[in-house]
Amino acid sequence: MTTITSSFLSLNIRDIIHGLIMAVGGAVLGIITGSLQTGNLTFNYTAIWHAAATAAVVYLGKKFFTPSQQVKPVQ
Repeated sequence: MTTITSSFLSLNIRDIIHGLIMAVGGAVLGIITGSLQTGNLTFNYTAIWHAAATAAVVYLGKKFFTPSQQVKPVQ
């Protein structure tokens, strides 16, 4: 089954869900990795929130300006 992604200058719910997953996952991993490299594990929720918001805006902006594509499953 071929899937068509959202069209140019639009977003669908799948884009938003993927954006949230990427934003939260990337922010948490990035902040925690930096924390572990300093030798202590601390959760700076303000830094995590800011990194997640930035990642979400960048990802959704990229998807917003990407033209629609046909995605075929790997067989």
